[in-house]
Amino acid sequence: MSSLIDNLGDLLNKISSQISEVSEDPVTELIRITFKNYYKVKTLERVVGSEIGFVDAGIYPLDLSVATLMYIQLGGLIRGRSGNLKLVNSISGLERLPPIERIILSVTKRRKMINGTMRYFFEVEIRSPEKNSLLFESPDDARRVSKKITEMLGALGLTVDLRKPRLYRKLSKYIEGLVELAYGIKLLKEAKLDKVVIDGTLVRWLRPKRLRKDYKVDGINILSALTDLKEDEVIRECLEGIYGISKTTAFPTVSRAMNLFSETIDYGKHELYTIVDDGRINYLKMKLEEAEDKFSKEIVENVIKRFGSKVFPQNNIWVLRFPITMDGNHVMVLDVYSEKPVIHYAREGRGERILKIYPEIIAKVNSKVEEGVLKIFYMKSPLMGRPPMGLMEVDEHVRISGELRKRIMSYLQIAALKYAGKDPSMLKTLFQIISGSMRLRYGYGE
Repeated sequence: MSSLIDNLGDLLNKISSQISEVSEDPVTELIRITFKNYYKVKTLERVVGSEIGFVDAGIYPLDLSVATLMYIQLGGLIRGRSGNLKLVNSISGLERLPPIERIILSVTKRRKMINGTMRYFFEVEIRSPEKNSLLFESPDDARRVSKKITEMLGALGLTVDLRKPRLYRKLSKYIEGLVELAYGIKLLKEAKLDKVVIDGTLVRWLRPKRLRKDYKVDGINILSALTDLKEDEVIRECLEGIYGISKTTAFPTVSRAMNLFSETIDYGKHELYTIVDDGRINYLKMKLEEAEDKFSKEIVENVIKRFGSKVFPQNNIWVLRFPITMDGNHVMVLDVYSEKPVIHYAREGRGERILKIYPEIIAKVNSKVEEGVLKIFYMKSPLMGRPPMGLMEVDEHVRISGELRKRIMSYLQIAALKYAGKDPSMLKTLFQIISGSMRLRYGYGE
């Protein structure tokens, strides 16, 4: 054991040395300066009781090489003003809903010859075994939405060449993320909640090469199809009521956030959050313009993207990110939607791109972050990091257990027998994919 500890210690020491070397890199120093001047640290002095929804999805994926099949369990918990957690179907008017909404998502690829070149196209299929749910009133609704999404992808010209056929995996993950977000939007609207928190980041995007660039479609349009709301309603709900919280984040973000929080923590304050520092943003702009001469606009732009990303490009919707700690030790990241970034390269007329600050966005975003933090963290869990009460609980609520995984695999085998039983060759293939790949993936002891 001591030999193992010594080896681990030696490797950790090498990693620490490499991290120290990277921290002296001039680009890393630019990121540090940007981090320090972009954010202002605030102490959570008061909280506001409100009705908050927490949404998460449990996923069980099966990769069939030519398609991805996902079993998804969507669920939400609602935290009342008194701090008690309620199931979705305990809310007046939503009693008909299942506490967990089951969805099966499939994304398949098809080959097609275009101008002498073989291309892959994608088809989305969504099935719901629920008779009445938050997203689909009937199984036919799920089929109708599937057709709409497939048509959008076709009109968008979402294709990939023969050398990179695995986009369908990313597409599956993207659609799954939008399904989860759509559930949150519907819950926010139907349950008349103050806010809804999605477990995880809101930075969900898909940017493959397109055959057509004139078709103005992105995730907002897919969300519109999933929620049966108009695009402007979807945007409004996202901007006003949807938040994301990542319980874990990348090492550099944790390190820089803790450096940012350290001075306030030294004064004995541990419940801290960040907003945009409107008093230093002009100074930051000046430092970034100086960095353009030292490095390049591309490097400066990549630094800025760490603080905000355009996730729905055709509808111009951004996600801005804000580090938070509720115990002085563990960093979480709060995501909010915005119709513009705080600072960004913009082209003035036909001239070159220049850095531009959007003061009106700073005021809006800071207000949204402050309101969200005060309401979401009204009740906190005693668990590590002290996340808001409801976030860890909804994760447990939708998690797919090992027992359920086995049951799903049994259902897949029964379905294979039912629909491919007359074709022995196809049946053997399906059984190999379903049974063999699961054993290889999860172990023979399952």
